[in-house]
Amino acid sequence: MKKSELAGVENIDLLKEENELKIIKILSRLEDKINDAAKNYKPSILTRYLLDLCAVFNEYYHSTKVIQENKKLEAARLALLHKIKENLVLSLELLGISSIEEM
Repeated sequence: MKKSELAGVENIDLLKEENELKIIKILSRLEDKINDAAKNYKPSILTRYLLDLCAVFNEYYHSTKVIQENKKLEAARLALLHKIKENLVLSLELLGISSIEEM
């Protein structure tokens, strides 16, 4: 995300790859997972969500070129990465775990 010079409005309709749709589907489940974990007093529900999201993200990151010549697609993919980061940070905070900025 630091390597890109793009900022502004993203068109997420450009995200059509199978792995992108899989990530979007997982991202959309966060609220349900938080509610389930709280209602059932099972933080493991949230940790499983994190593991699933990280596994799919890892595959995506290694197989998909984010920074590219098609700047609209690049912006959409960067928006996806930003949303992944937001979900990871929020989930970790709810579990009482501090997140790091980079490795």
